[in-house]
Amino acid sequence: MRLPRAWRRFNQALKGQLSKQIVAGHLTGFGPSERPGICYTFGGQRVDVALPFWNEISRDTRNGLRPVAVAALTDLPVRLHLLTLQPGTPPVLLRAEYPMSAQTWNSVEEVSDADRQAVRKEELGVRKLFYALALLPLAGSLFLGPMILLSAFFVLMGLVLGMRSPTLKRARYKHGVRGQVEEVVTYRVRTSNSNVSTLVHNYRIGGVMYRVEHFGQVAAPGQSVAFEYLDDAGFLGPRALFFQIEDQAVMTL
Repeated sequence: MRLPRAWRRFNQALKGQLSKQIVAGHLTGFGPSERPGICYTFGGQRVDVALPFWNEISRDTRNGLRPVAVAALTDLPVRLHLLTLQPGTPPVLLRAEYPMSAQTWNSVEEVSDADRQAVRKEELGVRKLFYALALLPLAGSLFLGPMILLSAFFVLMGLVLGMRSPTLKRARYKHGVRGQVEEVVTYRVRTSNSNVSTLVHNYRIGGVMYRVEHFGQVAAPGQSVAFEYLDDAGFLGPRALFFQIEDQAVMTL
């Protein structure tokens, strides 16, 4: 039984048996591609690329999710590292190097007891918040009985969201990143069998795209950020121990 051609090419790429291409020039435009993916413009040349995770790189890079918002630093030299998996399809973007990419700082450290205590403090804070919210409908249930159900819902949410993180138990190392945001690509993700959607923000820092889950304001291209994340990633991306935009308060989970 033979594997589909796309899968064979993908396996070759994982084994390092395919050569990558380099496209470099003065970036004049950046935006969503006509197909799922993003587009870099170098003067009159357009380069459509697919992004790992968001495009179907193991099958057909022409398929995948389309970003709802994109932004990047422009009017400067950019170097793209591309890998074509199938002829006639957009190449996969491995890395996009900006002039400030080399200034990015990265680190790897073991997760400390202080990290676990800080995260546990945040989890207990969320639990206390929902317990406090539960008091309002509980008081209202004295006049309107069914409101006690809303109170029970808040208590249940507090119990669930305030549980000790299994991810933090499994994680052994944390990664640190500090640098200037070069690109921001935002996707809207809907949970299965639900109309509820979540905006997922992807930051390119040091030439690498990070999909980091965090609360608070979204960083913009050109802003300097610092964050730490665990080595165990969830669906929305690695969980940030903290995320800070320069000259703003630290945001934690």
